[in-house]
Amino acid sequence: MSLYLKQNRALYYELLQQVRENGTWEVWLEFFLQGVTHTAQQALATIEKINKLFDSDAAQIEQLGKARFSSDLVFEFLKKMPQVSVALVAQELNISEPTARTALIHLEQLNIVQEITGKRRDRTYVYRKYLDILEKGAEPL
Repeated sequence: MSLYLKQNRALYYELLQQVRENGTWEVWLEFFLQGVTHTAQQALATIEKINKLFDSDAAQIEQLGKARFSSDLVFEFLKKMPQVSVALVAQELNISEPTARTALIHLEQLNIVQEITGKRRDRTYVYRKYLDILEKGAEPL
């Protein structure tokens, strides 16, 4: 809702001024409710995009054979924490670091995550497509 108000800042202030001067609450309330509707529609569209992404990526993981078990476990964790390290995944999922590393490598090969440090050790992986959906519209005005 705050993004909607920022995007319509001039109108928002103008309508507030009209409320102060003329008591036109109905006009301001209509503007505000349009914002609520717009925000809810955007949230629904975002949820649909995320669900489509998750389904698509899960279908790719399903094709991994035996590696799908640990990769799916890591994938589920990425939904909660879209930027991770091998050590964090191993600790949070109670799996070995080699297992976590291998799962992340499989996810990287499937283009689900990308390694962002460029290092050989202490690598960080990000679920970029997921973050891109979450961050859309959150750019500074």
